[in-house]
Amino acid sequence: MIESLTGRILSRGGDTVLQAGPVCFGLLISERSRRDLTAGSGEVEVFVNLQVKEDKLELVGFSRREERDLYRSLTAISGVGTRLALAILSTLSLEDLAAAVVAGDEKILATVPGVGKKTASRLLLELKDRLKTLMPAADFSQQPGGAKGDPLSLQVLGALEALGMTRSEASRILDGLPTDDEPDVETMIRRALAASAKA
Repeated sequence: MIESLTGRILSRGGDTVLQAGPVCFGLLISERSRRDLTAGSGEVEVFVNLQVKEDKLELVGFSRREERDLYRSLTAISGVGTRLALAILSTLSLEDLAAAVVAGDEKILATVPGVGKKTASRLLLELKDRLKTLMPAADFSQQPGGAKGDPLSLQVLGALEALGMTRSEASRILDGLPTDDEPDVETMIRRALAASAKA
């Protein structure tokens, strides 16, 4: 399985192309990742998901590993295909989407083109079910550190696991975040993802 590719991003006729050495790969990509990857002029690392279909191969690219992992969670939901998942990731940042799932906020998801109220409800329900499967309540009491038992930290842990982190990795990152202020869930998610990117 291809994990990532490194090369230069090219645009050809509206398509996104990654030139990695002598080989050029056509990519399906969210608008958010496209902006991130084309911000500079040098080589970039693109995290990819290879999809094998009956009549073709599709290579979906992402600027961040967390976005790729969340894409996989989205497309595992019945009725959510490549196009809709990319529309969601183009409209909402990872942090906004994670915060919406934690808060059960349908209105945020309904801002995505192609996502109506029914689809928004299904997305929230299935992603929350995924969180519950990944982190049963009994496991929260086993987290190291006193801060891991408070509701805010548990919500952030849930969001980070939905983005593809392991429970131990998310817990370790939260342990290293500053506690000298009173951030909200979205702020803590942003800080945790920034810390993860630097690690």
